[in-house]
Order: sequence, then C-alpha cells, then structure tokens
Amino acid sequence: MNGRILDRVEDMPAVQSGAIPLRPDPHEPQPDLHDAVPANPVSNASIDDANNEEELPPKPFPLDSLPPIAAGIVTEVARVERNPPILAACAALATMSASIGSGLEVVTGPNRQARGNLYILGTAPSGAGKSRAYDLVCKPFDDAQRDLMIDWQKEIGPGLKADHAILMQRIEQLKKLAAKAESDDERAQLRDELKFPLAQLDELTKKLHQPRWSTEDVTIEALADLLDQNHEIIFSMSADGRKVADNLLGRMNPNKRVDDSLYLKGFTGDRCTVDRKDKSPTILNHPCIGILWFIQPDILDDLLAEPSLMQGGFLPRALTCHTQTKRQKIGVAAIAPISETAQGDWHRLVTELHTTYHQPNIRHIIQCSVEALQRLNAHFDQTVDQGNGEFADIESCVARWTEQAWHLAVVLHGGLWGKDSHNHALALETAEAAIAIADWFADQQLQVLARALRESRKKIEDRVLDLLDERWERLKLDYITHRDVQRAHITRDADDARRLLARMELGGTLGSEQLRRPEGGHVERRYRLKTGRNPVPG
Repeated sequence: MNGRILDRVEDMPAVQSGAIPLRPDPHEPQPDLHDAVPANPVSNASIDDANNEEELPPKPFPLDSLPPIAAGIVTEVARVERNPPILAACAALATMSASIGSGLEVVTGPNRQARGNLYILGTAPSGAGKSRAYDLVCKPFDDAQRDLMIDWQKEIGPGLKADHAILMQRIEQLKKLAAKAESDDERAQLRDELKFPLAQLDELTKKLHQPRWSTEDVTIEALADLLDQNHEIIFSMSADGRKVADNLLGRMNPNKRVDDSLYLKGFTGDRCTVDRKDKSPTILNHPCIGILWFIQPDILDDLLAEPSLMQGGFLPRALTCHTQTKRQKIGVAAIAPISETAQGDWHRLVTELHTTYHQPNIRHIIQCSVEALQRLNAHFDQTVDQGNGEFADIESCVARWTEQAWHLAVVLHGGLWGKDSHNHALALETAEAAIAIADWFADQQLQVLARALRESRKKIEDRVLDLLDERWERLKLDYITHRDVQRAHITRDADDARRLLARMELGGTLGSEQLRRPEGGHVERRYRLKTGRNPVPG
C-alpha cells in the first residue's frame, strides 16, 4: 500500500452503495481518503523485508476502510498531533469496540457468532504522543463512563447501601430467632425464611460495586471480579500499558508465572471459572474482554520473549503494530484545532453505540449478506492455504486472521450505522473494509515477528544440514528426501517437509534433482547441498 494520506478533503466516497449510514455534516470539509489504498495481500515479503539493511517505509493504515465519522476524527487528531493516523485509528477502533461491548454480534456460520471486541497492541516510544491521541479519541467513551460512575455515587449507590443495611438487619434478626428456637420444626422454618434474604444479599452485593466499562492497571484476579460485577463485560484500555503488561507477564504474582487464561476466554466468550484461595469461585458464562494497550517497543519485546503468550494464543489474538510514531516539529504555520463538527459527530456516534448496545443483557444479532459471508469465507480458505504453506511456522497467528476480520466487521458496521446497526445486514463493502484492516494488521504482525521467525527457521534449517552430515557420516549418502526429514521428526508431516526443503532450495542452500530408483517405482526428488560434497549437476 503506497497511497498518501491527505489532511483535509471536500468529499468522501460512500462506504455502502444505496445506504444512508451515519455521516458527518456535509457542510464541514472532511478528510480525503481517496488515496488510502487497501492493504496489500499478506505475503512472505514481510518477513524477507526485515532482512534488508535499508529500512522500508511503513505501509499506511487503510483509512478509507474506516466508517466516515471514525475516519474524520482519526484524520483530525493525526493532523493536530502531527503523527501518522495509525495511533488515532487504533484508539478509534477500540473506542467503538468498547462502546458496543457484547451487545452486537454477527452470524458467521451455523450456530456461530462473532462479537466486536478487539485486542489491540500498538507501540510508540515515550513522548511520541500516545496519551494525547488516546485522550482525544477516547474522550466520549471516558466521559460517559465518568458520568455513569458519578451518577451511581450520587443517586444509585446510597439507595443500594440502604437496602444492604436493611437486609443485613433482617438476616441478623432471623439468625437470633433461629438460635433461640425451641424445636427442630421452628428452626427449620426460620432456616427456610433465611434463604431468600441471603440470596437477595448475594445479588445486592454485586450491585454495590461502582459500575465500570473499562479498567487499566488490573491483575487477573481483579479482572475476574470486574467482569462478575459488570455483566461480564470489561475493556482494558491504557495509554501507557507497562503496568498491565507486567501483570500479564506475572511479574506482580508471587510465583511470577504468566496467567493469560482469562484473556483467552474473554476474547471468544468461553465459559470459565476463576478459583481463588479463601474465596468462592467466580463463574463467568460468556465473558467479553477488549484491549487497547499503547506500549513502548521494549514492552512488546518482553511479550514476544515469553513463549507461552504465543503458544497459548494471547499474541495471535492481538492486532499488533508498530505505529512508527515520533516527535515532530511544530514549525511556524498555525495549526487549526480539531473540527467541532468532527468532534460532535464522533461524540454522537460513540454515545449512540454505548447507549444502545452496552447495556445489561442486551444482545442484538446482525445478519450477514450472502456476498459478505462468501468473501469472509474465501479469506478464511486463503489463510488455511497460508497456514499450511509459507506461514506454517506461525499457523497459530494465521488461524486468527479471519476471526479478527469478523470482529472488525462488527465494529465497522456499528460505526457505520450507529444505534440502527442491528436493523441492517452486514454488507460486502463492510466485509472488504474489515479484511483490508485485518490484512494490514497481519502484515504488521509478520514484521513484528520477523526476527523470531528468521531465528526459528534457521534452527530448523540447521537440523536439515545436520541430517545431511549424519547421513554422509553413517551411510555415505550425500542427499536427503522429504521422507528422511519427516522420519527425523524435523517437521510435523510430509507436506511440511516438502515445503521446508523447497524453501531451502529457493534460498540457495540446497539443490534438487528427480531420479527414479534403480529398483524402479516412483520418481524421487533428492536434495543435496548446493555447494558441497556432491552438488547437484548444473
């Protein structure tokens, strides 16, 4: 993707033909997104580019894939803060996602739905403007949450505390009466009377906690409590995610062990039970967790250095990117403040989303158009080929790319239609936009993983070279076949062995030739060192 991103425009193309989605004020100049080209298909070039000594320019984020109102605030914040729009784009996606909560889902197949919760990890160095972009974009969500908490403190909390005190008094009275009971029948009757107020007390105790939509510096145990107290919906949002990353890595735990199990369950909504010492277990039936962590690059390195976060599935679930954000000169030209219309439209959209969908026991289902379903299914099939081919060594990441596109599709659909989202089917254009953003993040993920992938591939290729040496020393055979590689347990199966040897041939380490065995039978491809004991002829 090599399109440039302009600061301002006069017009914006429709996102869905024939539709009238939420749009900014037509009288206000809007950001020009015509030049934002969709992300290129994900390819192995992302890994190979990292080998080049000359640093390649980063691919711009596909701004034209965002809903118009979201694109407007992103472009305005990027202009005012003089930074690439990806920082604000991450914040905008997360804000829409958090505002929707678990109240909007899309049908992805038979008995399958996807929600709009996202896990976003964006890096930027200290002082590069992470907090400013976060504050400007997330402000409507944060303000609504603050108002909710203040209202609870002033109006709702005192009444709940009064009910709690009355219940406690009633329970104590029944306990005293039961202690003085003169017969088993009387004691049994009082016991039955005590059941109901005790059950009421359990429910009331949950409501006594101040409502929250998001959190920041939180341990896994506290995260479980927040989910239990807030209808199993919570978003972890931080403009400086060092502490929350430390919690994830287990640095605050006595045993110093990583515990990402709740984050794994909270992404897909799987039922889980969190057990704690000296406390009854917390049972979560359909938890919904979202993440926006702006972190410094060294923190991402720490996360990547922890194998369990990749093997367990936390990092494959995350939309990860280096934002390429740096401090920029102000210059002499005056910078106009963010457009009031862009701010107003964004505030209205975020308010509509959380008012309509971020509510207790709300679950609206979006139907998917046939064209959108076919496009996303085709994307999934492509990732199957990629996971079985060039990206076999990071198949756990590739397996999540379409799932992330589905989650993004819910967010983009909500950003397009606002409070009316559940009354519209997911269109092909929205699916294409979600895939463009998912592919951009996949490309970023490959770049982030490039060094680790190269090291991993080198270790496997070294084992192949060791196998060649071993066969020469033991059998005086100067070649190997894919079956030899498979039998040595270097790869999982024969297809992986073929791909590995083909990659080493393409890289110039090995050469190959096809020969028919002397005893007859099928043709066999033999691989030898390109330059060595007995190189392949030619």
